[in-house]
Amino acid sequence: MRFVTVMFGVSLLFSAAIAQWEPDVNLTNNPSTTYMAAPNNHPICASGDSVYTVFVDDRTGVFQVYFTRSLDDGATWDSAVCLSGDSTSTFVPALAVSGPAVHVAWETSTNLAIKYRRSSDAGVTWSNEDTLAACALGLGDPSLAVEGNTVGLAWGDQRDGLSNGELYLKRSGDGGLTWGPDTRLTFRTDTLDKEPCLVISGNFWHLVWTQMSWTGYNMRSWYQRSTDGGASWQAPSPVAQDTTSQSRPSIAVVGPSVHICWWDGRPGEYGIHYHGSVDNGASWGPEHVLSDTLVGSDYPQLAATRGNVYVAFRTWPTGQLVIDYCGSTDNGQTWSAETTLSSVAGMGTSALAASGSRVHLVVYDNREGNFELYYKRNLNAGGVEEERSTPYALRPTPDAMIVRGCLLLSEAVGGERSAKSALLLDIAGRKVLDLHPGVNDVSRLSPGVYFVQAAGAARKFIVQR
Repeated sequence: MRFVTVMFGVSLLFSAAIAQWEPDVNLTNNPSTTYMAAPNNHPICASGDSVYTVFVDDRTGVFQVYFTRSLDDGATWDSAVCLSGDSTSTFVPALAVSGPAVHVAWETSTNLAIKYRRSSDAGVTWSNEDTLAACALGLGDPSLAVEGNTVGLAWGDQRDGLSNGELYLKRSGDGGLTWGPDTRLTFRTDTLDKEPCLVISGNFWHLVWTQMSWTGYNMRSWYQRSTDGGASWQAPSPVAQDTTSQSRPSIAVVGPSVHICWWDGRPGEYGIHYHGSVDNGASWGPEHVLSDTLVGSDYPQLAATRGNVYVAFRTWPTGQLVIDYCGSTDNGQTWSAETTLSSVAGMGTSALAASGSRVHLVVYDNREGNFELYYKRNLNAGGVEEERSTPYALRPTPDAMIVRGCLLLSEAVGGERSAKSALLLDIAGRKVLDLHPGVNDVSRLSPGVYFVQAAGAARKFIVQR
């Protein structure tokens, strides 16, 4: 279900949207040390009005994995729940969300394993802890991806030799209840493959990672895709044609649109780079340099929903580490100016998630003397919006979308009874139009908030010009 509007005055829209970033709030506040995983592990995810994040904390004397959530777009947050049960330290939690299904994986420090738990009710209850991979020589840096009942896990593994770290993958087709065998993805004898970032869109699976050469110690970032649900993989290709250096790639996908950003060390264009594909990764558009090339920057993360693409990254323009941000409302073709979101950041990093035109950011840093987790949000970051009026999966919502001035009401809610009662309401609940299955002309609507009411439920749409 999509809602697409034609946007005018993109630069003015983003100037207003940037100002709507709200102040930082503490998600943790205790004498212990809190760490967040790297952006490629997707430590924050959004689904409808719900936002989820994972982190590690040594409040019990040992680093453990914690989970917290907000069901109201980040306005309030639940108390953190410990997911790991190890008596020794755990690190690098990875998160993936699809509707009310929440999946978390992490690495352990002693028995060198990747552990996993899942929740089918948005984090209220959790499955028992399961071991998905183990290697006595070393493994870690998990990346989870999910779409419906399809779950994928990618990670770095040294079972093939300490100097030969490779990437492995495994799949689940039943929402994480059972998993298939480990599948080796990379086959080099002189490199360390690390920092995998995995995403899924239908049968298309997309993976980016960093490969470090043991001979020249240079790093390059690579892209690889599967067109058959992860069963087989095409040959990898570099994310950039320049061979100087790349690292920390991040990837996001919406339907056939694939977005990649990475840190690039080429002379004269040092910083965060981006390019996108509109054909499931078969071909790629031109590169965009998103960061100031005269200062340092690293740890980018992408979030994308429909035509909106957002990037956050760490930079240090005056020697102090801060978090900067760029956004696009036209599927990555043009970008807003680089903007600083956190001018008091310490030695931490950030991660980003989006739902519609709402963007959520978590940062961990030591601005208060010890590392804590902070959160901020922008509820109108510009671009395309689609928002559920009730928490995900609590009840059905009308299957409707707006495309180029036409509201399309699905035949699925267009039975005789529904067809007579489908309405378009304004924000005050007043009827604007009677709706019928198929195409409804709404091109003359004024910008604002509207609700499609049908079959006893309502869906909220925001019209922007």
